[in-house]
Amino acid sequence: MVGGWTLLRRVIIPQSPLDSSRLESRSGSTYASISNYSNVYMPADTCALKKLREVLPFHQLRWYCFKKSRGTVFHVATTNNTAGQQVLGYFLENHDKMATACESFTRFPDDNSTVSQLCHKWGNKGADSDGNRWGTHQNPGNMRIYRNVCTFIDKGVLYSCYHAQFPFSLFCDDYTKGRNSISPGDTWELYAR
Repeated sequence: MVGGWTLLRRVIIPQSPLDSSRLESRSGSTYASISNYSNVYMPADTCALKKLREVLPFHQLRWYCFKKSRGTVFHVATTNNTAGQQVLGYFLENHDKMATACESFTRFPDDNSTVSQLCHKWGNKGADSDGNRWGTHQNPGNMRIYRNVCTFIDKGVLYSCYHAQFPFSLFCDDYTKGRNSISPGDTWELYAR
């Protein structure tokens, strides 16, 4: 799993705080917005990435995030097979058809996340039950490829492997209840190939 990856989005927490009150968070409706990957406020939405896929066919997605305070890295890529293609279908085509999680991705050697090891619990509908699904029924919108990519609920607490809604919600293998701590250098990236 090396080489050939195209960066679609990057969020890096800067050394000095940003004044987010002056900036408007919006999505890019064309795939040209991926050239603004350093603009954390302008990710390409799923419609734009679907159009990109027509021009530059890609068959895999790769998510990476790192949180220094927790020491966690979530780093997985979809497999280049039927199971992996169903994941792309869910994120880029049909949000009603949640893709099976287990056996649809591989972990990179630096992945030390808890969530990636519990794929059988992903994507439940809000109950403490197993789901084995990417995404969440609560987030069917055009930004689902960046938000609650994989989640599970344990004892009423929602855990998220990757959630990059800047500046409001930035989760990387941590729970979404209570204060969300971030540090300079924390990183969220999305790639395709």
